[in-house]
Amino acid sequence: MSERPQPSGAIIGCAWCETHVDGPCPQCAKLRRQVVRLRERMDIEQIATELAITPARARRLLAQADEARALNTLADEVGREMVPVKTLRSLYERRRAEDAQLTEAALARSVGMARIDLRRALGHSPAKARNGKPTAQQAVTLHTAERIAAALGAVPADVTRV
Repeated sequence: MSERPQPSGAIIGCAWCETHVDGPCPQCAKLRRQVVRLRERMDIEQIATELAITPARARRLLAQADEARALNTLADEVGREMVPVKTLRSLYERRRAEDAQLTEAALARSVGMARIDLRRALGHSPAKARNGKPTAQQAVTLHTAERIAAALGAVPADVTRV
C-alpha cells in the first residue's frame, strides 16, 4: 500500500499545491490576486503579514503573477492575429483535390496537432457548445494557420489575416 505524499510546507507553503501538482490551486489563485493588489502599497513582508503567509510564499505568488502577465503580453504581441477558418478549409480542399491520399489524420500528424484540433481549425467540427448549441470556430491564430499552410505546401506568409 502506498502512502499519500505528506506536505512539507517547506518550499511551496501550500499543502494542496504540493499534493496536486497538475492542477491550479483555488487558494493560491485567490492569494495571488490579493498579493498583486497589495503590491502597489506594501512591501513583501507587510503583504505576508497581512495575508498570514510566509514572505517566501508571497514572493513566489508575485513571481507567478508577473510571469503570467509577461506571457500574456508576449501572446498579445506575437500570436493574436487571426486567420479565417474558410481560408484554411479552401487551402485544404484544393490540396485534397490534387492528392486524394491526403487525409485529416495525415495532415494532423505532419502539423503535430491532435486530429480534433485540426478538424476544428478547418471548420469540420464544432469548437464549443455555447448555451447548449455547438458553434463552429470562425478563426484560428496566425501561428496555427501558418503551420497548417506549411504542411499543405502553401507559403505560410501568404495566409490571409483577418
